[in-house]
Amino acid sequence: PDPGDPQSLPVRQSMNPLLKAAEGPVNRLRRLEDSVSIIILAVMVFLPCLAVLVRWVSGTAMAGSNLWVQALNLWIAFTGGALAARTSRLLSLSTSTILKLEGRPKAIVMGFTSAVGTAVTMLLAYASVQLVLVERSSTVTLFGGVPMWLMQTIMPVGFGAMALRMAWRENDSWKGRVLCMVAVGLAFSLALFPPGERDIVVWGGTALIGVAGAL
Repeated sequence: PDPGDPQSLPVRQSMNPLLKAAEGPVNRLRRLEDSVSIIILAVMVFLPCLAVLVRWVSGTAMAGSNLWVQALNLWIAFTGGALAARTSRLLSLSTSTILKLEGRPKAIVMGFTSAVGTAVTMLLAYASVQLVLVERSSTVTLFGGVPMWLMQTIMPVGFGAMALRMAWRENDSWKGRVLCMVAVGLAFSLALFPPGERDIVVWGGTALIGVAGAL
């Protein structure tokens, strides 16, 4: 609704209780995300220091510390991506800003780029799920008996969070958000093309992603 339209006032007033009810859980989720990111970063700094101290005191290496740091590096990357999407700070070329687009042209560009970005990110989330399912048969474990595939579950979760936030944050209207969901459906429907007839999908998708990236 247009904030300047008097007819939209009842709509805004009816939405206010819903927004207020969701404000508490949303704020708790944000604090949880911030806390998890800080804890992960702190552990990543602490483990190498502890490994050096153990080697200096006992003369033996601390087994498994490097693998834990590698796994936590994966977590900090995806939690950081989710946090960036939460505040609309994902990397972009900012072409609309350079061209000084305003009003409807800017909304069209933002709608297009967010739709392509959401679709691609959801495809990556799906691919990550498949990767985790394959890795479940692996016997690689971290120190303490934690399976590596369990640490990799942050990938589909992170990609999913980024996609949903991209669809929501990059659009000011429900039209743009619905467009993002339609784009996701169209992206997944590309799997219906027979394996030997996907050249047009590959080249068309590459061009589409290139245009969206340029914008």
